[in-house]
Amino acid sequence: MRQQHYSFAHRVLPHDVHHEASLWSIISSDRASSYLQMRWEAAADGASLPAQGLAWLEPIQLGGATVRVIHLPAPEDACEGHYAAIARGADGKLRYFVAERSASGGAFLSEWRPEMRIRGGDLEAQAPDAAAALQQPSRAQPWELSSSVIGGLPYLAAFLRAIGEELGAAGAAASAAPAPPRAFIQRSSVGLGQGDPNARRPGVVTAAAVLWIIFGALGLLGQLMTLTRGVRPQAMVGLAIAVAFIVAGVQTISGKAKDTLGNGIGAIVIGVLNVGFLFYLMTVAPRFMAGAILLTGAPVALGLVVGGILALVGRQGYREWRNATH
Repeated sequence: MRQQHYSFAHRVLPHDVHHEASLWSIISSDRASSYLQMRWEAAADGASLPAQGLAWLEPIQLGGATVRVIHLPAPEDACEGHYAAIARGADGKLRYFVAERSASGGAFLSEWRPEMRIRGGDLEAQAPDAAAALQQPSRAQPWELSSSVIGGLPYLAAFLRAIGEELGAAGAAASAAPAPPRAFIQRSSVGLGQGDPNARRPGVVTAAAVLWIIFGALGLLGQLMTLTRGVRPQAMVGLAIAVAFIVAGVQTISGKAKDTLGNGIGAIVIGVLNVGFLFYLMTVAPRFMAGAILLTGAPVALGLVVGGILALVGRQGYREWRNATH
């Protein structure tokens, strides 16, 4: 599953629907196209995927509701979206729906509410009766797809019909043809959208960050003491590594680090190198000093390795927490 594609439809857009008071005025104006591109880029974690196919459909009227459908870049994996839709009822309240790709390659309806995701029934690839009922005079803007494409795009007519049923849109696509049976299931939304108050940073990642900060602080203190006896290249390298670990720990705790992968691998590598260096020192140092070297160096080296492993174990949870809160 492509993270940007998933995050755009399942985190960024639902966050805006439920938390951005001016969203409807934005997507109802000539700012709609630039908004879409900007939020697509915001969903990227690193290099952005091509936005080929990303476009608005002109507004669709379903009874007393207005629906703005987003045609998403073609999905490749399960849970990536075919379409997303923002519906504004007569009461002015917004609801958010996605036509998601299923594991079998089809599509199903889901609604993303502030505290939960509701999974709906499967969608038909072609629903000609529903498409015919949805036809309306086109008033599409240059950046919008015309409603005339509804019948030619897979799952779109069935998607709109299902939304109409959920909105209670009398006389819309809901009455055009019988829809597939709906078996709606509520699921917890922890980590589903930005701003989720239930999201928590994984404890293993917090522990890793604390270990990095401790290692960095001890290393910084030791290297600064070394520098009092003169500047040496190896001392400067050690100083840079110590500062890097402090920064990595602080950024991980604050959520500014995009991922824990690089820092986790780096900690394991440096920890293993430290273990090797300790064994080397023990072989060349006087016997009475070997124990002291082991007692002082082993906890630091092993702490780095353990911290790196914890960071990798909690990587997915960290990414979900970060997406939900930043």
